[in-house]
Amino acid sequence: MLLVRTPTVLSFCTVLLCLGCSTLNTDNVSTENIKIIGHGGAGFQSPRNELPHNSMESIKQAVEFYGIEGVEVDVQLSKSGNLWMYHDETLETQTRCSGCIIQKTDTELADCAFKNDVQVNVLRGNISLASLGRLLQRTEEYQEKPYLFLDVRTVSPCSGPSRDSVLNALADELTQAYMRYNNHEKFYLTIRDRGLINVLLERGSPYKILLEAPYNEAGFNYVKENNLAGMILKNPETTGENVKELQSRGFEVCLYNIKVQTGVVSAVNKGPDFIMTDNIPLTLNTLKAARK
Repeated sequence: MLLVRTPTVLSFCTVLLCLGCSTLNTDNVSTENIKIIGHGGAGFQSPRNELPHNSMESIKQAVEFYGIEGVEVDVQLSKSGNLWMYHDETLETQTRCSGCIIQKTDTELADCAFKNDVQVNVLRGNISLASLGRLLQRTEEYQEKPYLFLDVRTVSPCSGPSRDSVLNALADELTQAYMRYNNHEKFYLTIRDRGLINVLLERGSPYKILLEAPYNEAGFNYVKENNLAGMILKNPETTGENVKELQSRGFEVCLYNIKVQTGVVSAVNKGPDFIMTDNIPLTLNTLKAARK
């Protein structure tokens, strides 16, 4: 499948001239290799973006319509032992179902529709949860594989298997997903649970793991000592010097929590390897301006 970037909604001039916006200042960084990663597909659901977070429809919007380099999706283990794409701890916050992913079979989850919020996605009709396997199947059609960031969720308020059982089952499923994805260089795991990272490392994990944690000495040392790929950092809490320090040691940096123009501009100014955005059109246009 040919990926073609379509014209974006915001104009180039808007990025440069918007009153009150941050100023692009990329003299000391390279922006040519910054890659855009859609957060949960095309970003969190909003009046601007009617597609539910982590839905197949949102992912296709990001990759097939906007043509960005990749997507991040949240994955959780089902009762059937497979990975499903969903962000929150409980289903009732975003869907018509209740309980947790870990309590539901694959059959039950396939029938679990996102809430039909009249303010955002009523015109689309029912959009249901999707398994990671469904996404992997879709990517087999692409000539060029997108970057795939899996944010692995391990905490659940619902009763279920023991923590050790969950971590080992997650490790098994992540291995299967890695082997199935036909571009290992573009397969990343973003993980905050160091217990899961330790399980993966003990197995001799081949994955590119980005530690999700604040930038501090403890986090930096953990990444260095365990030879991880790098860190995924909240943009508002991260400086350009933090990014440069990691990159100078050979680590990759992904910035996230990027929704509005000031956030996009500040992220671009820091020169990370990846920008995980909730506003794809704005990020595309800001990068276009920075590369002029």
